[in-house]
Amino acid sequence: MTTLTREHFLKTINKTFEMNIEDRFNMSSMNISFKIKDQNPFLMKKEFNDYINESILKKLNLPYLENSETLTLLINSISDYEKGKTVLINLNPNFLFDIIAGEHYINNENINIYRIETENHGSIYNILNKKYDIDVTSNTPSPLEDSLLKSIFLDRSDTDYNQKWYFGFNSLEQLYNWFDSNMLDCAIKENAIIKIYNINSSYTLSTDKQVAFVKSNAEIVDHFPLLDFINKNSKPKNKSRTEKQLKLF
Repeated sequence: MTTLTREHFLKTINKTFEMNIEDRFNMSSMNISFKIKDQNPFLMKKEFNDYINESILKKLNLPYLENSETLTLLINSISDYEKGKTVLINLNPNFLFDIIAGEHYINNENINIYRIETENHGSIYNILNKKYDIDVTSNTPSPLEDSLLKSIFLDRSDTDYNQKWYFGFNSLEQLYNWFDSNMLDCAIKENAIIKIYNINSSYTLSTDKQVAFVKSNAEIVDHFPLLDFINKNSKPKNKSRTEKQLKLF
């Protein structure tokens, strides 16, 4: 089996398109400008498949995709195959990684993810933004502002794919860097809980601030009331409240 992280794959594909000088492929946001060389739809799809193999999979030392039927979904929206015409093909690199991982059985390790949720299992962050004076800082970027996460959420038209992804943290340090003392106190007032998910890292995308993960592929291995969890684990840096003070909420 092959090991390949989603993060390394995305960095490679971004570099590939940035450095590519061929006229028929040019990465602009999430679109590839593709110049049709043959009016035959089958040959055009094969040419696109071959390009993915040579420009991306070869650089990653991965086996080639053999005229992947799933890959052709990326260009099935093209109805006009006029020779010489340039069309735009929407390429979601995360979708492409899913294809590769599925066909080549990429063997990545499992990791734990920490996620703070409401007592009804919803997003605590949305509640805090609505009810409390929460500071938005460089430590709490939105997905569109957080490096590689853009690759998932830049194309807002693909809502089905976007909605598969949830957010958490790959370590307590990362969680505490995001949730400062004020946010934790507010979350405790809302009777928040913390869940620990276990998931294969093929279904995650990590940055230095947070982790996006496909919740349907994750297993809940433990959960606690947030207050109990904080009392038993390391406190955030610069946390002014003592454990005794936290218990007052």
